[in-house]
Amino acid sequence: MQFPSQEQQQAKPAHQATKKMIDALFGFRHSAEVIAVLLVLMSILLATLFTHDGLFPTSQSLKMSNYHRWLYDQFVLLSGVIPLIVYFRVRQQEVDPYFRRAWRDYIDANAKFKLYRYLKAQEKDKLPLLHSAFGEYICVLCFCLGFVCFYSMLTPTDQARKGNFLLLGWWPINALIIGICYYGQIWFAVRLMAVRQISKRYLGFIQKEHSLR
Repeated sequence: MQFPSQEQQQAKPAHQATKKMIDALFGFRHSAEVIAVLLVLMSILLATLFTHDGLFPTSQSLKMSNYHRWLYDQFVLLSGVIPLIVYFRVRQQEVDPYFRRAWRDYIDANAKFKLYRYLKAQEKDKLPLLHSAFGEYICVLCFCLGFVCFYSMLTPTDQARKGNFLLLGWWPINALIIGICYYGQIWFAVRLMAVRQISKRYLGFIQKEHSLR
C-alpha cells in the first residue's frame, strides 16, 4: 500500500478549501466539474448540429473532425470569458456570509501550504518556487495562455506523434482532455483573483514564524 507523501498531505486542506470555495462561488456542489462537463457537451451538441470550418490555425488543420473544431475553438474563446465570469461572480458573492467564510478558508489554507513549502525550502537555504506574488501571477498566466496557444496556434505534424494524439486523437478522448482544461481554467481564474491576498497572508505567516524563533 502506497501512502501519500508529506507534501500531498499538506496540500490536501488547500485542495479541499478550493473545492469548497468554488462550490460556494457558483452555488452548487462539484461546480467546476459540472461546468466543465456542460461546456464540453455544448461543443458536442454544436458539432452535431452545425458544420464548422475552424477559427484558428489548430482547428483549421487538415484531418480535424467537426467535433475537434468545435471543442478547440469553443475552449479558446471561452478561456477569455471564464476569468471574467469568475471575477464578476466573486464580486457578486462578496455579500454572502457563507461565501466570505469559504473565501477566507481558501486564502488561509493556501497560504499555510505556501508556508509549508517555504519552511521546507529554508531547510536547504532556498526560497520556494512561486515565493512572490508577481512570480505566481506570471506562472498562472503562463499556464492559462499555454492552454489557449496549444489549442489555437499549434498544428499537427507527421513527426510529432504525441502532439498529434493530443490534437487528433479519437474525439471523445480529446473531449475529456478539453473538459480537464476547462476545470483547470476555473481553478486558475480563481487563483488569479486570490494571489494578492494569499501572498499577504503567507508573508504574515512567515513573519510570525520568524518572531517565534
